[in-house]
Amino acid sequence: MRIMTKMTEHTIETSLTLDYRRERWGLERIVLDAISNHLPEDSNGTTVSIKLKQEGTYYTLETADKEKVVEEIIFEDDGAGYDYKLLTVLYSTKSADALSVGQFGEGLKMVAAATLRSNVHMQYQSRNWIAKPSVKNETIDDTPISRLCFDIDQDENNIVGSRTIFSHPRTELVEQIFQLPQHVLAFNHEYTVLYSEKHQKYNSQIINFPFSRPIIEDEFNYERRKLFIKGVKIQEIASLFDYNLGLEDITPDRLYAHDTSILNAIKPLILGCEEKEVIKSIIEEAKKNTNSFAYELRIFDEYRRLINLEESNVPTIPKRRYNNQIGLKLPSVKKEDITVILSPEAISESPPSTPSSLMDISAVIDFLKKGIGSKDEDMYIIKPKSLILKDYDLFDLDQFGDLNHSRNHLFAPTLSPLWKTTFYELYGQNAIIASGDTNRDADAERMGYIPIKLHEGLANVLIHNGIKSATQLAKRNEKIMNYHWIPLDQLTAEEQITLARIEKINKKINVPEPIEVRIYEGLYDWKDEEVKSEKSMCQTDSGGARYIGIRRSELATKQQFDPQYITRLGEYVTGKKLYEREGTDYYVETLARLLREKK
Repeated sequence: MRIMTKMTEHTIETSLTLDYRRERWGLERIVLDAISNHLPEDSNGTTVSIKLKQEGTYYTLETADKEKVVEEIIFEDDGAGYDYKLLTVLYSTKSADALSVGQFGEGLKMVAAATLRSNVHMQYQSRNWIAKPSVKNETIDDTPISRLCFDIDQDENNIVGSRTIFSHPRTELVEQIFQLPQHVLAFNHEYTVLYSEKHQKYNSQIINFPFSRPIIEDEFNYERRKLFIKGVKIQEIASLFDYNLGLEDITPDRLYAHDTSILNAIKPLILGCEEKEVIKSIIEEAKKNTNSFAYELRIFDEYRRLINLEESNVPTIPKRRYNNQIGLKLPSVKKEDITVILSPEAISESPPSTPSSLMDISAVIDFLKKGIGSKDEDMYIIKPKSLILKDYDLFDLDQFGDLNHSRNHLFAPTLSPLWKTTFYELYGQNAIIASGDTNRDADAERMGYIPIKLHEGLANVLIHNGIKSATQLAKRNEKIMNYHWIPLDQLTAEEQITLARIEKINKKINVPEPIEVRIYEGLYDWKDEEVKSEKSMCQTDSGGARYIGIRRSELATKQQFDPQYITRLGEYVTGKKLYEREGTDYYVETLARLLREKK
């Protein structure tokens, strides 16, 4: 019990009226904000307690009887306490503390104003003072106002920490007190942490909170999940899990956090998650609802149009970033696919001259090779304002900031290998990401794969993390072409006669060595469907043997056969194509020789 000695009394005024945020603050906010001030992170203490006085005895929240009358409620901590002068100003000594709930300096005043409006008897205690909320009625510009004040009692005795005391609380207030385990993690011993950030100022968490969650009556049909900010419930959100985040960007009345801030805080938790059950739930949701509105899938929305760097010959960006310089791995760039818009002082070194402000990538490559050379694994540093990618949007590189955290459309995040493992455990080792093209997906099924249709953004990220897709499979198969070769003994007599012209032609143009000629029916894709092919070609097989291949249809007449054979013969002898200088010289010399022999 506190013994008052040499007590002094006075009243302090605030700049707030009882109407301040009146519409937002009821009994629930009174209780939540009052207890927040006593949490260890806010009080700089080690413990927080709630005592309920029933029949003259104080009980803890766990041991109090919900059926009995509560005479008094005490919120108490063992922290550093605070100066009563803070009650007069909208200022918080905790605003720079990432761990504390308080930021705005409003909580103590708003609780006090709300208790006066609700006819709740409350007082604050700390150090050597007691503060009781009071009202000063006055008129300003003919308008009556009710100014929030505090009656301060001081003596020579100090208490440890601080207290908030509710005397003769109403039944509705007591009900809110008993519901605190549902709203403040410090008083709940049943929730579990599924995944937590590591080594942050405030380690945000994915949690499982064990209270019933009614289905939201809306088009999305999600369960209500709780969002806690630094251990105190702020709002309910449409998500697969509950969250305890270390957000700073919340409204002063603590009613909600901004949607973008929630997404940005949840994103590193999901992308860095190494908890199998969390990953499993997200992948299952992505399959069940490909347009999911759950926060866990919304963080992947920005990757819906993700460019596949392996397939699209666009520049790659290294992890390191220096000022506004972006590294382009130039060998991966095709000049017809990209244009670079350079800013002034575009080159990071000091090359001989400065290129024009707009140029295609080939000019940039030439310039960089002259000015810098190729010492660092063909990595050149330039400062482009933006990249224009063929068939894609304009990407402003300044928006990326730190590329390790903001990758936008061009950059897929690296996930834990557990994502890939979990995907295959759910759907089998032959599972791949569906393409959305029914023909491609059907082709994949015929090959023994199981196309799984997922939320597009997550699907793209999983592809970039090593899971095959029906699209990749189709593109790879499109490149699988096979010639159907015909054994020479299966040619008709007429075809054999035409093929025998080889010896005559070789002799006429003085080809000293024997030439192997193979005949093919046509070129066929992986589905054994014929595709367009050349009438002839010159190839080297896997064993290193060179040969000339001629389509069977060209054996029909000597007028068809001779040009094809002679064309490929020049390629065989010189190792050059017809349009290359050595190849052209061979044909000119052969033609000149044949003309001389005719004369």
